[in-house]
Amino acid sequence: MWKKSEIKYKWIYYKYWIYYLIPTLVVVSILYCIHPNECPDNARYILSAISQGLAAILALVFTITLVVAQMTRRYTAMDKIIFRSETKFLMILFGIGIIAPLLVLEFGFWKWGVPLSIVTASFCVFSLLPFLIGVNSVLKYDIAVEILDEETMEAIELGYEPRAINKIRELNEIGESAVREFREDDVMEIVGRLSIIGEESAKKRFKHATLLVADGIIGMGIGSIENELDDIRIVKNAVIGLKNIGVEAAKNRLEGLSEVVPKAINGLTKVGTKAAEKKLVGTTISAVSGLKDIIVEYRYLFSWDNIPGTDNERFLKCLITYHDINWAKSAKIRKSDDDKTIYLFTDENSAEITIDETGETAILKINDGRIHDIEVKKENHKLNLRNGGTELKGERDKYIEVLKDTKNILTAVKGVWCLGAFVTKYMPKQADTVIQSLKEIEKEIGKDSLMKWEWEKNCTNKHPHLKSSFEKFKRRYDGR
Repeated sequence: MWKKSEIKYKWIYYKYWIYYLIPTLVVVSILYCIHPNECPDNARYILSAISQGLAAILALVFTITLVVAQMTRRYTAMDKIIFRSETKFLMILFGIGIIAPLLVLEFGFWKWGVPLSIVTASFCVFSLLPFLIGVNSVLKYDIAVEILDEETMEAIELGYEPRAINKIRELNEIGESAVREFREDDVMEIVGRLSIIGEESAKKRFKHATLLVADGIIGMGIGSIENELDDIRIVKNAVIGLKNIGVEAAKNRLEGLSEVVPKAINGLTKVGTKAAEKKLVGTTISAVSGLKDIIVEYRYLFSWDNIPGTDNERFLKCLITYHDINWAKSAKIRKSDDDKTIYLFTDENSAEITIDETGETAILKINDGRIHDIEVKKENHKLNLRNGGTELKGERDKYIEVLKDTKNILTAVKGVWCLGAFVTKYMPKQADTVIQSLKEIEKEIGKDSLMKWEWEKNCTNKHPHLKSSFEKFKRRYDGR
C-alpha cells in the first residue's frame, strides 16, 4: 500500500507526461474535424517538413544532453541521463516520427498517413517538456548532490569558507526542491550529507557556513513533517544532524560559533514541537535528547585526565575566556607526579589548579592573587571540570561570553520544558521520557534553576492551548 507522500511523488513525477497528452489530443480533434488537404504536392511538403524538423530537434536535444552529461565529470552520467528509460522512449518516438513521413512519401498513404504523421510530430514535440524536466531532476538529485558534497568538503578542508557557502546554498536549494517534490530518498541523502558538512564546518570554526547548514536542515525537517515524509529516515535524522551541529558548535563556542548554538537549539525546539503535533515519537524524543546533549556540552570545560593531552586547547580557552588569563596562550603545561595539581607557567606568570579533598571542586590560584573555584564531576571514570555559570567574571567581553553561555543553556532548558508540554498533550505516554531527560539536566544545573524560571510563561505565550498540558507536565516532573 503506497503512502500519501509516495502517491504525491508519483503524481509529480508523471504529471508532465500526462499534461503533454492534452495538446496532442487537441491536435487529433482538429484533424478529425478539419481533415488536412490531401493534395499530393501539399502532402509531400508537409511530410518532408515534419521529418526534417523532428530530425533537427532530435539532433539538437541529443547533443545538448551529451554535452551536459560530459560537463558533470562523472563516468556514470551517460547511464543516468542517456540510457534511462525516458530517453530511450523519446528516441524511439522521434525515430517513428522521422521515419513514418518517409514511408508515407514512398507508398502514398495520403488519407491516413498525413494526419498520423502530424499527430506523431505533435506527440514528439510536446514530450520534450517532461523529458527535459526529467533530465534536470537527474542532474540535480543523482549527480549535483554528490558533486556539491565533494566540493563543499574540499572547500572546508582547504579553509575556504566563501566557496563552501556557495555550495551549501545550492545543496539547500536542491533539498528544498526535493521536499516539495516528495522525493524521500533524495531528502534523506541531502540531510545526511548536510549534517556531516555542518559538523566539519563547525570544527573549522566557519560560522556563516555552519549557520547556513543549520538553516537548511531546519527548513527540510519542517517541510518534511508538513509533507508527511518518512519520520525515521528523514525528520529524525534532521534532528540528529542539528544536535550534532549544536554540540560541535558548543564545543567551539569560544572560537566564534556562539551564534550557531542558539540556531541549533531553536531549530531542535521548532522541529520537535512540529513533530509532537503530528505525533512523531522518534523525532520528538530525539529533539529532547539533542537539547539535553547541548546543555551537557556547555557545562563541560575539560577533562582533568586529558591535561596535558587532547584537552589542552579547551583548557587554555577556558582560562583565557572565563578567568581572564590572557598570558595562557604562550604558557607551558605540566601536571604533578601525584596527578593532583596542574601547573601553568611562563617566564613572568604562573597559575595552578588543585583538586580539593572532596574531589568536587578544583581551586585555581593565579600569581596575581586571584582564586577561583571550578566545579568537578566524575563521569565515565574521568574527572571533568564544569562551567559554573555567571559567577566567573573577568573583563567585560569575557563576562559577555559567560552570559551567552548561560542564556543558551536557559534557552535549551526552555525548549525541553515546552516539548514536555507538547508531549503531554499529544503523546502522554512519552512524558516520562522527557522527564528523564529533565532529571539528567537537573544534575547539571540543579533543580532550583529548573523550577525558578518562568518556563510556563515563555511557552504558553507562544502556544496558549498548552497551558493545562504544561501545568500537568510540571506537576508530573515535580512528583505531585
